[in-house]
Order: sequence, then C-alpha cells, then structure tokens
Amino acid sequence: MVHDSSATSNSNINLSRMLSSPLSGVERESLCALLFPDLGALPTLSALESRYVARTLSPAAMITRFAPSPTGFMHLGAVYAALINYRFASQTGGKFLLRIEATDQKRKVEGAFNLIVESLEMFGLIPDEGFIPAKTIGTINEVGDYGPYQQSSRVALYRAHVAHLIREGLAYPCFASESQLKEMQEQQQLERQRPGYYGRWAIWRDSPFHQLKDSIEQGIPFVIRFRSSGDYNKRISWKDSIHEVMHQPENDLDAVLLKSDGTSLYHLAHVVDDHFMRVTHVIRGDEWLSSVPLHLQLFAAFGYAPPVYSHLAPIQKLEVGEEEVDGEILRRESRRKLSKRKDPEASVSYYVEHGYPPASVLEYLLHIADSSFEEWRLNYPNASWADYALKFQNFSRSGALVDLEKLQSVSRDVVARMDTEVLYHEAVNWCKQFDSEFADIMEADGLYTRAALDIERTGDKASKRIASWRDLRPQLWWFYDELFVNHHAFPYPKVFTGAELVDILDNFIVRYDGLADKDAWFLMCQKVAEDLKYAPTIKLFKKNPNVFKAHIGDLTMVIRVAISGLERTPDLFQMLQVMGVDRVRARISGAIERIKNEVS
Repeated sequence: MVHDSSATSNSNINLSRMLSSPLSGVERESLCALLFPDLGALPTLSALESRYVARTLSPAAMITRFAPSPTGFMHLGAVYAALINYRFASQTGGKFLLRIEATDQKRKVEGAFNLIVESLEMFGLIPDEGFIPAKTIGTINEVGDYGPYQQSSRVALYRAHVAHLIREGLAYPCFASESQLKEMQEQQQLERQRPGYYGRWAIWRDSPFHQLKDSIEQGIPFVIRFRSSGDYNKRISWKDSIHEVMHQPENDLDAVLLKSDGTSLYHLAHVVDDHFMRVTHVIRGDEWLSSVPLHLQLFAAFGYAPPVYSHLAPIQKLEVGEEEVDGEILRRESRRKLSKRKDPEASVSYYVEHGYPPASVLEYLLHIADSSFEEWRLNYPNASWADYALKFQNFSRSGALVDLEKLQSVSRDVVARMDTEVLYHEAVNWCKQFDSEFADIMEADGLYTRAALDIERTGDKASKRIASWRDLRPQLWWFYDELFVNHHAFPYPKVFTGAELVDILDNFIVRYDGLADKDAWFLMCQKVAEDLKYAPTIKLFKKNPNVFKAHIGDLTMVIRVAISGLERTPDLFQMLQVMGVDRVRARISGAIERIKNEVS
C-alpha cells in the first residue's frame, strides 16, 4: 500500500508492533516520573493542540519552512532550499517560516544566526513567520503565533512528547556506553551485519523496570530511544512530490530521540515542530530520504498527520580527472555534491564577493530547479522571476550541475533588465565593500555615472556587458579623468602614421558639435574622412581598395582609442554624449599632444 504523507491514517505503519514493551502501565508511568523530574511542568499533548490551533487558510495554501542550523556557513544549497520553500508558499497564498534548528549546541557558531537572517534578507526571501529583520538595522524580530521558532527554546515540547512515548511503551532509556556501542559496531562488522541499534543489538530495549530504575538512581548517563516497530525485510511505499512513489525498507533502528544532555535530535524535533507549526509541505534536501520511514513512524506514534514530503536533488559539481590505461590517457568525469570544504562556489559569500546581484543568483537557481523556467523566461523577458509558478513535476531527480558560465549569462540578462537607479545603487553598494576607491569615484558625480551605466541599455542592439559588479571598473574606468590620466596604452589603427592620426583628431575636434544628433554626427565623421581622402563608407572602400588608404570605420576607431584608450567600447556616439563636449575636447587635445611627443 502506498503511504500518502498528507493523509491522516498510516495504514502501512504497524502500530501494534510498537506496543511490545515488557513494562506494565504502572511501571511505564513510574519510569516516566524517574526520567522527567519536571513532568508536572511539561505541557500535555492535548494542551499543545489547543495552543497551536489549525491555520485558517485555503486547502491549496502551502505552509513551508526553511530550517537551517546556525553552523557559521551559508551554503548555496541552503539558499536554493529557502527559495523553493518561499516560492511555493507565496504562489499558493500560504506561509513561509524560518525556524532555527539548533538542537546541537556544540556545532553552534557565534554570528551564524544573524548570517542566516541577513542572507535571506539580502535575497529578498523574507519569512512570514519566525525570525525577520527589523527596521532597526542589526536587530531581528521573532514574529508569529506558532513559536518559539528556535529549537533551543522548544525543549519542553520535545520532552513532553518523549514522556508521552515512555507512557505508551514506545520509548525507553538506553544506558549503553560509547565503548559498548563501539564494540557492538565492531562485532557487526565481523558478522557482516548492518550497523545500528536494532534487534538483538538493542541491548536495553527489553530491560526490566528494576534494572532501568537502578541505572537511573546510580546516575549512569543515558539517551532515550524510540521503540521501532519496523521490520527491515518489509517495505513501505510513500509519495514524494518530486520522486513520486518511493519504496524503502521499514525502519527498524531504535533511533535516539533525546541525547544524554536532554536535547532533542532532528528526527523528533522535526516531527513535533512541523506538526505544531502546522507545516503542510516539507521541502528539503534528498539526504533526508533515508530518514522518511523513521519520520513516518514517529508521526504515526503520536497520531499526527505527516506533511507532504518533497526531496530536492543536490546541486552538484562535475569533477574531471585523468588516468592512464594501457599507455593511453583517459579523461574521467564524475558528479559529486557541491562541497563547502572543496568548492569556494558552495558558499553564498563567493557570489557576494564576485559581485553577482542577488536577483541573478535566484534566477540562476530557478533555472536549476524547474526545467520549464528557461522557456518561460524567453517568453516573458521583462517579468519578475517571482511571477513564475514552480511545478514539482518539472524538478530534476538527479540534481543539476553548478555552471558558472550559465550564471554569467543569466546575470547579464538580469542586470540588463534592472532600472538604472537600482543598477546604480546596487553597483555602488557593492563597490563600497569591495572596491572603495571606485565607489568614491562613482558617487562623486552620480548623474554622470548613471548616464555611463545607461549606455546601450535600450533599443534593438542593447548590450549586456555587465554580468557582475566586478565588471564595473573594466567597463567604466575610462569615463573618469582621475583614472584615465594614468593610462598609457593607445592601440590606434596601424594603417595611420602619427601625422595622419593628428590630422584626423584635429579635423574631428574642429567640426565636433556635442548638440548634433547621431545622424548629423556620423555625417560629420564622413566629411572628415572625405577631406582627408579616406573612404566615407566601408562599402566604397571595398569596391576601391587601391584608391583609399583607410575608411570611416578606421577613422572612428582613432576617435574611440583617443578618448578611451580601448579598441572595444560601447556605442561611440553615446559615449561622447555622456562625456560632454569639454571632456571630449580635453581627451582629443591630450591625445594629439601624446602623439606629437611620440613622433618627435
């Protein structure tokens, strides 16, 4: 039978096999009191149901959550998961929650909590509930009626649920030491048995009450384990929104629910939190696929309806290597998960430092997520990425390769669509952090910078020359006199002598009128070419190659190099218009002086 994770009954989760505890009801109650001295202060499950009432949203609304651990690193895959959860909640009229899963305090890193919230804010993935950046810079608000939204503040809920399982005979304390567990693992290896705490290896599972009581009173450290009902030789089937029907062995491991310090593991915390936050859809990485049988068991043990599961394939990297086989060098390719230890591009900070706008990264991730997004973008080139409705059936089950060339292409389109004012502010803000000198220059004359950025951004031949903010200085430096003054390489067309270059520039500057439109300006350039005996059109030059030494294109190249020091630039006429008559005349005069000095 297929298990529908959105259904209230779990017909192929065998609850009867869970109720095999050797302890009587009285003994279980006594054991619960021994394990939980604060039992009277813990909330009952019925009280929690009243406290966290069902949400009043439409049946189609998805309640999703992003639940990272504050371990000091924001992985690209984390942003990917947050984006998918955010979009499905948004497009269905649901709620997107930010929950901090900090059950393991040893792994907690100072400042990581703020990094999570700030990263979501940077990408515009603002949660509806949970931890939300406040208007006051540097402060964070906890918002919502289903909190607390940090697991370290929800310990009482987890303890209450474990106490319930103890009473029901579905959990028990385990006093096995680390050395015992290690010996057990070694013995399993010798016997070629599956590793884990199950069956005959679950040495505390059926311990009598007096042995458990004595161990507690002696102060022997213990964990509390779930009494699994599973049979590894049997299989369960369940529906995943991405992988469709999945078939897995039943879970027979007696998983740890509470550690020896009383804190919960993810398995229990996930079930409790998602139920009482009324999460309808759990969208997470596929590394959790193997845990689904256990999670379904836990939901069944409490009588809770499980959420709909959707497991995302990881972002991967192509690894290329070579090996010699029979004297021949063969190229080997393999895929692996993007690693925070091996791959700098795994970190969100990589994209920030390289100057990719957040919108570019998000749009790139949507290309990875949904196979139909690229076609949609072609049909709606000016729409916001947030207008696209994701569809689980379009998601890859195997994972997409990180492709920085694709990111560059996507980012060029994103930047080209930006409003000039947004472009200017995002560019300056990035430069303030990573190129402060250039930021100061750009801000010194904001209107001039905006005009320079706006060149070739509209029209049929609009260029897309900026993929990241690292492209700003290479694309704009020559607009600014304080940077241009230090430039010394001027690749003029070699067809001209120094004297001819001076003649071209002299004639151009005499005739140049900054108020002329583009057609009039080009006619003026053609007139300069004719006066100097160069072909006024390229077509005429090709027809009479022996008559003309050069053509209009060579002449405009001289002007381009003189004012920018470059052979390749945006539209020359627009450049001249932005730079203004005075700056153009000064650049041409400087060029004439340099050429004369070189000739002499």
